[in-house]
Amino acid sequence: MDVTKLTAALEAVTNQNWLSGIKAGLAIVACVFIYLEAQARFVTSETRRKLLRWTPGVLAVVGVLLAAGASLGSSYKMFAPLTQTAVPIFAVFAGAAGLFALGVHGISGGVLKERTKQLIGGVLALAAILLFFLFFHLSYKGYYHRWELFHYYMGSKYAKELSYERIYICSAIADAETGNEKDAKRRKMRDLRVDLLMPTKQVLEHPEQCKSHFTPERWEDFKRDLVFFRKVSGRQYWNDMQKDHGYNPPPIWTIAGHYLSILAPASDGYFKFLSVIDVVLTALLFIAIGWAFGWRPAVVAVIFWGTQEPAPFYWTGGAFLRQDWFFLAVFSACLVRKRYFFWAGAALAYSAGLRVFPVLLWAGPLIIMAWHLWKHHRFDKRHLRFVAGGLVAAAVLFPISLHVADGFQAWKEFTHHIFVHKNTALTNNMGLETVLKSSPEGRMKYTRDNRLLDPFERWKDARKARGEKLKPLQYAILAVFAALLIWTLREVKSLWIGMGLSLLMIIGAVETTCYYFSIWILGALLTKAKRQMEWPLLAVFFGVFMFVAFKLLSTRAGFNELVALAIAVGGVGLLYWYNHGPLLEFARSKGSMEIAIIGLGGASQLLTVQFYFIDDKYVAISALYVAWTIAFVLAFFRKPEPQVGVEAIPVRTST
Repeated sequence: MDVTKLTAALEAVTNQNWLSGIKAGLAIVACVFIYLEAQARFVTSETRRKLLRWTPGVLAVVGVLLAAGASLGSSYKMFAPLTQTAVPIFAVFAGAAGLFALGVHGISGGVLKERTKQLIGGVLALAAILLFFLFFHLSYKGYYHRWELFHYYMGSKYAKELSYERIYICSAIADAETGNEKDAKRRKMRDLRVDLLMPTKQVLEHPEQCKSHFTPERWEDFKRDLVFFRKVSGRQYWNDMQKDHGYNPPPIWTIAGHYLSILAPASDGYFKFLSVIDVVLTALLFIAIGWAFGWRPAVVAVIFWGTQEPAPFYWTGGAFLRQDWFFLAVFSACLVRKRYFFWAGAALAYSAGLRVFPVLLWAGPLIIMAWHLWKHHRFDKRHLRFVAGGLVAAAVLFPISLHVADGFQAWKEFTHHIFVHKNTALTNNMGLETVLKSSPEGRMKYTRDNRLLDPFERWKDARKARGEKLKPLQYAILAVFAALLIWTLREVKSLWIGMGLSLLMIIGAVETTCYYFSIWILGALLTKAKRQMEWPLLAVFFGVFMFVAFKLLSTRAGFNELVALAIAVGGVGLLYWYNHGPLLEFARSKGSMEIAIIGLGGASQLLTVQFYFIDDKYVAISALYVAWTIAFVLAFFRKPEPQVGVEAIPVRTST
């Protein structure tokens, strides 16, 4: 295959629908291997010989069918996609079949060999990494994300001058002074004081509202950096940047961001260096998981990370220190597992300082500490070291943030900015609040109006009004979540288990943008404590299958919605009725917790391709994550019941 054909094939398979299908396929393949391992005792020598004998024939049939479809692509529309993707699809299928054959071959005496499991896990993890990075066929040049770098590099480098409200104002004025006045006058920009769009022309009439905060030397530096961003971004992309929601991280993030950004002016080479930091942090994160929890949770974590939809490369890949909070939050759990309690507390506090919402990961550990104090009437020294680490980190980081940013004023402006930002509905928000705010009549499909200055104004107003109306319901559900978490953790001693189950509080208490849901990788760590999901696994995935069937029947097959819903519910009900025994055995089998985590990633991909409008997509995925998180906590609610042929894994641990 020449370079042109390879490029065309990569463009095809990195298209959203194809990419989602391949990611979902990888998740399914991983789940099949986990199930194969759990059922290895039933694979006899005769069964193994039959499976290995059938594999080449199945590959040959698939190859012929794909080749025939590709040849018909020029004549029949339904086969057209295969003209560029037949070879990649066959390669993926052949790889999965080869791994399956390897797994079957590795079964000896009813047990899958450890080395075979590690080899298969390594291959699947590598595939997940390639999928996350879009096979390195990126949509922008030089790896770095210009949109992200503009906000985070400029926002931190000029933190005192721009604060949290002036990045777009100063960009417009600097644009006008560097030969782009005509274009600047005609575009719209975000007024960060109220988080609404406004004509840029208004701010150009009063340049002093920006320049009064700069010294002449700093203003020249700002203009020079801005001209670079404008040149490497392109006209439309640059104009669209000015409609985003500004520089959002707390002043504590500005510490590292500022000292790194002032080292060099804006340039292609330096931005490539800055964007690699996140790659290094992510690699270190998975190494840390392997160090603290072993190779298996690390592989499950990588596969989930590579197949899940809320936090793909698209949003923050190639950015500047966008994964520091993620690294520190997960690394904190690793440090707790290895009994470095002081540094674990410091890491978790630093993570909370970088993005605020990780403070909710303290909920589980604090509940465990409170139960210990209630039962034993004394503090555990390990708990005290954990809290001390958090307090020391806060005591060190907060004063430094005052120096780097504009003192206490920076924190005051950040609080105001984030409050305004929180009260502005975003199409890619996720959480329980996102689900509650949505309504059939308030969807983007019906409320978007391009005639308005802000086309999403009616959509935002509808979301805000519904959110205020249902606020008591959200608080009531959150109280139930808190009670469930407290009761679940009443006998747990491990702080890292408490951190993982605290995901229930994050999804219930805050509404965050989708890419912060990468933190659900903490679920992969919990498989070290419990490998059996039990009935909550069936509840969540039956719900997903029911919804996907309903969407396919109502939107693709043309069925009436009530009829489609009845068929979907009835079909799933019959499936469970006739197969509830084997299904429950599967849910209680060793490894079903790992299947639940990887399956969450695959299910999010299946939901993604069902929607055209982005708000519908993230409401559906939010509902999936809410249901999955509840089910995950319920799986830890009690110890698993021992099953015939299934090893009982204790929930409670001592570290």
